[in-house]
Amino acid sequence: MLTNGIRFFATALLSAFAFVAESCRRILFAWAGVDRSACVLAVGMLIGAFVLDNSFCRWMALGAITCLSAAAWRGQRWNLNKDADIASDRFRRGWERRGQAVNEPQSNRRSSRTTFEGPVSTPRKGIAVEALRPRFGERIVGQNQAQDLVLSKLASLILGTRPKTQAPMSFLFVGPTGTGKGEFASLIAEVMGRNVAKFNMGEYNNDQTLWTLLGSPKGYANPEEGLLTRAVRNDPGTVLFFDEIEKGHPRIFDIFLSILDDKDGTFGDGKTGQKLRCSDTIVVFAGNLLSDLAADQRPTQNALRDELRSSGLLRPEFVARMTSIVPFYKLTPDELGLITEKQVAAYLEDVCDRRGHAACITVEKEVVQQLVSRQDPKYGARNVRASIEELVEPALRDALMRIGDRSPSVLHVRKAGEGRLEVALH
Repeated sequence: MLTNGIRFFATALLSAFAFVAESCRRILFAWAGVDRSACVLAVGMLIGAFVLDNSFCRWMALGAITCLSAAAWRGQRWNLNKDADIASDRFRRGWERRGQAVNEPQSNRRSSRTTFEGPVSTPRKGIAVEALRPRFGERIVGQNQAQDLVLSKLASLILGTRPKTQAPMSFLFVGPTGTGKGEFASLIAEVMGRNVAKFNMGEYNNDQTLWTLLGSPKGYANPEEGLLTRAVRNDPGTVLFFDEIEKGHPRIFDIFLSILDDKDGTFGDGKTGQKLRCSDTIVVFAGNLLSDLAADQRPTQNALRDELRSSGLLRPEFVARMTSIVPFYKLTPDELGLITEKQVAAYLEDVCDRRGHAACITVEKEVVQQLVSRQDPKYGARNVRASIEELVEPALRDALMRIGDRSPSVLHVRKAGEGRLEVALH
């Protein structure tokens, strides 16, 4: 009877020790962290296991070794202050938003670990719809179909007639290089009174560079905020411009699908684990896709989507979630000449502004023709600025050096023979 009692007591005592050891092991797995602390703890437990020959120390040593092994296997560096930093960051943001309604969809209100930042898409007040087309016409040469598509969608956003959705308004600009896709995206931000955040996807084509866009994976010591995360957090209504989309890492399209989902419209912040809402942003994707489109065909939206799916360059579900596929066509010689003339005039006006005086600017047609003749048709208007720097800038510099400190009231650009240009100042 006494033997059974002692056996029962010993079993209960060992069970208690095992429970405490397992609890310590779980605590170690969750909190043991920085390399130095975890190594010291593991070494100390191993020494205790051998010196004291105690089962409790063995369990503790097993817990420390398990923690180190898991951290090494995951390739992550744990940080003892990680959870404290996240908690303080959430408390600070909650305190700053005290008294404000939390903007969460009904399906996510039960989750206490997920927060959404950024307003739901609302009508934009103070923007005159009838003034949009003249502003586009001043800056954009040609590309009438692109203007019609974008202006109609912006009008629905301004007037609030767009169907209710969590997904942001999105455009996919396709067509050859040098046709004005980047200028178009900047103009969208300008007419809507928003900032623009541009990302060249050719720079985010591997796992390491992808982290700079989305942020360090959760669990890293001193995690850094991603550039995309920072852009949306600082300005929930910004215009996100992703250029050369076909060069991006395949994993980035998972983020894009989440952003463009009409029932989600968010993406995760790797640093804090929060989700950022993108419903009020305008997302523009651009790529040198479908470069052989003919302007006289004016393909429909369904035809453009079918062409993109059949090309295999983009995921079909990504193409399906676009608000509009916007085609850009090769520039005609007349359109390229008009763009060249505008860029030369803009360059000369900028020089006059920096020098602090106004001047009447005239450019001969032969000058424009000479600059256009130097362009490669397959690059569109991309190299016009380089031609201006090579021919117009030296001629203007020489002319200004001749007149000294005087401020000319007339700038006249003309040909000077042998492929050179001359600027006459009066």
